[in-house]
Amino acid sequence: MASKQLFCLCRKAVLPSHAHFDPLGKSFHGVTEVVDAVFAMYWPDGRPCVYAEMFLLEKGRRLKLRSNDGGSLKVVASDLSHLVRFCWEVGIEFWDLHDDNFYQFVQSLRAEKKCVGSAVKRRNDNTVARVIDTAIEFLIWLQTHVVHDRNIVGPRRIAPQISLLEKKLSNRRGEHSLSLKYPFTPTPDAADPKKPLTSHLRNLLWDGVKTLCYKAQKNLDVDQRNYLRARRELLLLLFEATGCRPGEAAMLSASDNENCVSKGKITLVTMKRRKGIDPKRCIPLDKETAIKLEVFIHKHRRELLQRLRGQKVEVRPQDKVFLGCRTGAPITGSSLIKEFQRVAAASGIDERACLSMFRHRFVTNMVKLHLIAFSQSHPGATRALISEGDYRTILRRVATFTGHGSEDSLFHYIDWAWEELEVFDYVSSARELTTSIERAMDKLRVLSSNVYSSASSEGAGEVIYYVLAELESIRKAAEDRLGGEYESVRRLSLSP
Repeated sequence: MASKQLFCLCRKAVLPSHAHFDPLGKSFHGVTEVVDAVFAMYWPDGRPCVYAEMFLLEKGRRLKLRSNDGGSLKVVASDLSHLVRFCWEVGIEFWDLHDDNFYQFVQSLRAEKKCVGSAVKRRNDNTVARVIDTAIEFLIWLQTHVVHDRNIVGPRRIAPQISLLEKKLSNRRGEHSLSLKYPFTPTPDAADPKKPLTSHLRNLLWDGVKTLCYKAQKNLDVDQRNYLRARRELLLLLFEATGCRPGEAAMLSASDNENCVSKGKITLVTMKRRKGIDPKRCIPLDKETAIKLEVFIHKHRRELLQRLRGQKVEVRPQDKVFLGCRTGAPITGSSLIKEFQRVAAASGIDERACLSMFRHRFVTNMVKLHLIAFSQSHPGATRALISEGDYRTILRRVATFTGHGSEDSLFHYIDWAWEELEVFDYVSSARELTTSIERAMDKLRVLSSNVYSSASSEGAGEVIYYVLAELESIRKAAEDRLGGEYESVRRLSLSP
């Protein structure tokens, strides 16, 4: 299939709303409404795909739609575009699809490669299954609202063009519901577990920030490189200290957090809530990270805007903390993900590392703290004796910090938290030492980056590089020693 994107995000779209009757003129006239964002869908030849747009417009009333990136509806538009492309390529209308056509569509999704000559699939079976579900949902909408004289999809008993299976689903509360599923949906791939970020990977990421600072970037001047270094350092601190989502970091308000040191907390927007206005939550913030955030807002961010305005660049920061170094415009959550990927690549990490692992680390630590507090207030409480009701109480408290809508999605953190507590039950002092050393290493990395970026004379540079090389060897020796002690304690705690 061609790779040209068939959809685009339209902001501040004027759409018809309803007809209004004017009793004086005894006539009707149309009333319009301004929608923050809608998705336009095209056929590959450039013509608008009206039915897909109508479906997305109705779907957008139930999903969170963001004007900056499209929110959840962007995923739906992307998935639906595959069916639009397929129908155009085979020359068939949506309502003329039958079992054989749809089966061909599914197989083309599974067979497509990343590039010509590659053996790597373009998408895994989990993504294919999601695209199938979106296509089926669209066809159900089509036969309900547009094509009333035929059954495009449905269970076998109504003789549809595309036969579906009825599957009974149940949730944690034992409630049951029926769902229609395509019988040839691929079996889901085994989940690749994303566990909390380890201290080893965390330290490598900080090294990656420093590596990017040293790396010559011909398209960036010194001021831009220094700003990017400060932004990357602060992002790593905030992801670890708050467990925020990339989109929440992108929407971080400068005015809400310019006095976070005195408040002792950070104010975040909570995403993944289907509300007209994103709710906010406050998370306690350690003083060191709060100072870093204030310094970034009042120094690095302010200097960037002053420099761009001096260059006659029209900047629109929109009260966001993290801005692009060339435009001064807010950066998106997807841009932060790409930024993290650049840091991970520079750090030489050869295993899985993603931003959600920071969030897993934060949530797991929060659950651990609440389990410890519960055990101290309930002597004799153990993993086996704590009831589900008590766990729900704990997880509801944790959810106020993490931004989860329900404690049901947090239960797997209970197991991760107990695993870590059981391994390190008798080494709390070692954990405190680990945290202290990690913070000290962070300061050393920041200091190294500052010195390298500010070194000017050749003689001073040689002395600085020698001192830093010695400090780096001390740091690595300390980390290696700490890693050895960690493994020794772990083996000891697991031995019978």
